[in-house]
Amino acid sequence: MGAGHVLLHGFSQGAHVVVEITALDRGQAQLVLLTLLESGGTRDQAPLAVLAGSHWVLYCAGRDQYADITGCAPMRRAVAS
Repeated sequence: MGAGHVLLHGFSQGAHVVVEITALDRGQAQLVLLTLLESGGTRDQAPLAVLAGSHWVLYCAGRDQYADITGCAPMRRAVAS
């Protein structure tokens, strides 16, 4: 598999995991073409600087049970970073 052929999808609390995977991938083989975050964001310690050049789709419907953890607010913080 060549570079840029993988779509990563993270939903809710799993969204921070795909952010970290994408960050690792940026420093390695760069297999990830697109990262999709659905109703989730990053942890504070996520290495956001290494995400430069990666491609993202963020989606949040605003109906999350744990809005402060996995809802739209963490996604807005991720965009602001």
